[in-house]
Amino acid sequence: MSAINVLSSLLVAVGIFALVIGVAYRRPVDLKHIERLYGQGLPELTSMQKLQGRLDAARLEVSASEFVRLSLILAVLGGLGFYILAGVPLAALLGTFLGGAAYYLYVSRRAARALSDYEDQLPSVVARLITGARKGGNFRAAAQHVAQYGPELCRDDWHYIAEQASFGVELDQIFGTIAGKRGSVLLDTIFELLVVQEHRQLSLTEMLPGIQKALTERVTMMKKARTRLGGPIKELSIVATIPFILVIILRLMSPTMTANLNTLIGQAGLVFGWGLTVTAYILAYRSFQNGLNEETSFGGTGLQSQARAPLRAATSPNGQPPAGSPLARPYRP
Repeated sequence: MSAINVLSSLLVAVGIFALVIGVAYRRPVDLKHIERLYGQGLPELTSMQKLQGRLDAARLEVSASEFVRLSLILAVLGGLGFYILAGVPLAALLGTFLGGAAYYLYVSRRAARALSDYEDQLPSVVARLITGARKGGNFRAAAQHVAQYGPELCRDDWHYIAEQASFGVELDQIFGTIAGKRGSVLLDTIFELLVVQEHRQLSLTEMLPGIQKALTERVTMMKKARTRLGGPIKELSIVATIPFILVIILRLMSPTMTANLNTLIGQAGLVFGWGLTVTAYILAYRSFQNGLNEETSFGGTGLQSQARAPLRAATSPNGQPPAGSPLARPYRP
């Protein structure tokens, strides 16, 4: 079997794989318009601000501008590396793209791993809150106990919470700062329940044990799901590297392959095949992650928007909406 037939068959197989992944992929629901209508009217973050948030979530001491500069350097190195390995000028374009995107993919995976590690410690955080509440009798003492004896990943956050609480800052404001920094649904749930407890003057020692039990079960389920997902992702990575390794081996061992790659059609076919492989890998990886998120979180995928009748509010004697009515709030475009 000739080398060109092997390469063509491999490219066709990768194309079919990409087609299947593309058909099965479900686009997540974008809920930005809901925040604009019913949210707090917060300004939308710029690209650099979003990037800085991702870097902070990954716990990297790197600014967004430094990240961009390093990505450009990696893009140049990636282009040179692909040109040296494949000996094809057009392959340098693909190498430039992959080199520039490699650092972002690394940061994204590290941020996801950091979030998983953080959420795994939340049952221990709640356990420390229970112990601190039993000793001190209030939320401030419980927060100080977590800051001193809680999981190391969470101590800085709870040190900030305890410090701000001692200054009399509202819990909504304190929790909002930490929640925006971490981006954890589980942490948001804990904060919301603590706010309810504070407003209703409920007992922490009575409310938190139930939360701890639910968190422990949920974290255990998420660990099992991530473990099961690890095998398919490794297999996917191995399959995705085969076209790159095969082309390099055939180029070194087959003069015919080298001659074919030196033609314009050969270069275009190689770049198309490698690009298709990378695209299929990214789509498949995102599909696995979306499936994991749907199974372990409150997903909104598949929901359709529906029109509703205008809201009607009770009016005061003067014909105006009451002060607490949503219709009395100032309009925020």
